[in-house]
Amino acid sequence: MPSMTVRKTARREVRLDPEYDRLLAEDLAARRLTFAAWVREALEAARVARERDQRKEAMERLLATRLNVEWDSSDPDAATTLLNNIAAEQAQHIEQNA
Repeated sequence: MPSMTVRKTARREVRLDPEYDRLLAEDLAARRLTFAAWVREALEAARVARERDQRKEAMERLLATRLNVEWDSSDPDAATTLLNNIAAEQAQHIEQNA
């Protein structure tokens, strides 16, 4: 007998005043989305924005330190390479001082 896959879900309740309920219904109809799909899309967009903000803050902290770094303009992703190199140097420093 084949096994049945059970998808774990969470139930949430949302209470909206009539105006927000109308706006939601309009948006769902215009975009042809279910409420669940709309919520998933909003959560994904929020995650992407949060990760982008975290990367931006990390780069701003790096720039604020005024490090003298060599920027390899031929590297297709120089920022990632730079961050990886800095992280590796910090990890090596921590290991040496442990």
